[in-house]
Amino acid sequence: MALSAFSRYVGVIRPSRRKPSFMDNPESVSHEEGDTAVLFCSVLNLGDHTVTWRKLPRSAPLTIGTTSWTRDQRVHAEHVPNSSQWNLVIEKAKIDDAGVYECQISKRKLQLRRAVTLVIRAKPAAQLPRIEISGENVVKSGSVLTLTCNASLVDVSVERISWIKDGEPLRLDSDSRYSIHTSVTLTGRSSGTISSKLEIKATRISDSGGYLCRSTERAQMAGVKVEIQSIFNNKRADLQEAPLDPAAVQVTK
Repeated sequence: MALSAFSRYVGVIRPSRRKPSFMDNPESVSHEEGDTAVLFCSVLNLGDHTVTWRKLPRSAPLTIGTTSWTRDQRVHAEHVPNSSQWNLVIEKAKIDDAGVYECQISKRKLQLRRAVTLVIRAKPAAQLPRIEISGENVVKSGSVLTLTCNASLVDVSVERISWIKDGEPLRLDSDSRYSIHTSVTLTGRSSGTISSKLEIKATRISDSGGYLCRSTERAQMAGVKVEIQSIFNNKRADLQEAPLDPAAVQVTK
């Protein structure tokens, strides 16, 4: 019996001669700066061919198979055995990593190429904490003084607002005329805005002075000079006309 006939008889499986081909994968991927970027390349019938990644227009390879040919340790090829995936992974992606990459299958005269565009978005600039104080800073004696302090971008799990007058912490138990009301508005899982309203009833001339509102651990601070006037004085002013520089006030710990 001829060998070929024998092979068919016993069911010997011959290696597939089908040519390799690319499977459908995203032609463009977008990541934020600092992310781990993954560029996908799936190949059918790879056989003994090799998958090579490079960044255009450079000819030097980044990876050949699972071997890295770049000194950049952030870059490597990822392949799960017996799978069609030959992905390029770039850890802690930078703006300079953006561009067109090429997944190439090569062996002798066979060359198949597939381009993948990597877009790297700049990381949003961190917003600086902000604290503001509002209210009338010139009031008549006997009336109510109301100051409101709004602190943004705080960790509401630990953050609170404290009030200071003339460098000394304002204690509610020191005067029954004092009251403080605090509220929190969430804008994220643990961030938002905390608002604290200080009220002093039946104000006296002695209530005049410098008032500060301060967030936990002094991360944010704002201040204003307050004047309590005699009922015979009609002068009024706005906060913006008499601001208090928090840095110029020494606060007793």
